[in-house]
Amino acid sequence: MSQNPIISIKNLSYQYPSRDLILEGVSLEVLPGDYLGAVGPNGSGKTTLLKLILGLLPLKRGSIELFGKPIESFSDWDKIGYIPQDVFQGDKTFPATVREVIESGLHGEQHHFGNFRKKECLPMEKAIDMVNVRGLLDRRIGELSGGEERRVFIARALISEPELLILDEPTSGVDFAGEEAFFSLLKQLNTEHGITIFLVSHDLEALAHNAKTALCLNRKVVYFGPAEGLHSQAVIESAFGLRAWHATEIYEHGR
Repeated sequence: MSQNPIISIKNLSYQYPSRDLILEGVSLEVLPGDYLGAVGPNGSGKTTLLKLILGLLPLKRGSIELFGKPIESFSDWDKIGYIPQDVFQGDKTFPATVREVIESGLHGEQHHFGNFRKKECLPMEKAIDMVNVRGLLDRRIGELSGGEERRVFIARALISEPELLILDEPTSGVDFAGEEAFFSLLKQLNTEHGITIFLVSHDLEALAHNAKTALCLNRKVVYFGPAEGLHSQAVIESAFGLRAWHATEIYEHGR
């Protein structure tokens, strides 16, 4: 039985004022239960694509459907949990505890994406256990390691019990051990809890080994298919250039 896509994008293009096209003719579908990893060089349009999906930029050319509805009329934003890149760049001296940061997800942010309106504590308690941060609840958010901090913000995003979790560069600045633990958590959320994942990252190797489906973007879709396809010489060269392919070969042979 075929599944209706959670995200359906057709012939999407976008151009910022006084700049070249940042996205051109992008088409793709994300099915329920998928784990999509998007990768591409700086300026390739990854974050712009996320902002268009979230309705943060005006749709001008092409179409986007979310859960079968055109984005122009989509209103059920609780189905989508969003963790933006800049959420990890806050003031490290901010005196909030982990519990307070997670609880803030109950109050909502008066914005249409990530609009957490549920007042019950049960979803919060469930989210805390899903990401295993109960032992951190009384600590200050600024005291946490990068990996621990990421888990806290995932818990906050899970309060609305979303079906789709979108993350923009969530492992930036996280050490190798923290990154491995983070990707293990995402895999658990995907496989055990059925949450569809859409992750943007610069880490091609991490996506190749953890995601189910990969999107390689360089303004246009360079590759969209099984994640192991990110190891293809043609894909890496098309997106990152010949030097990147040689660097990947050296890395693989040195493992």
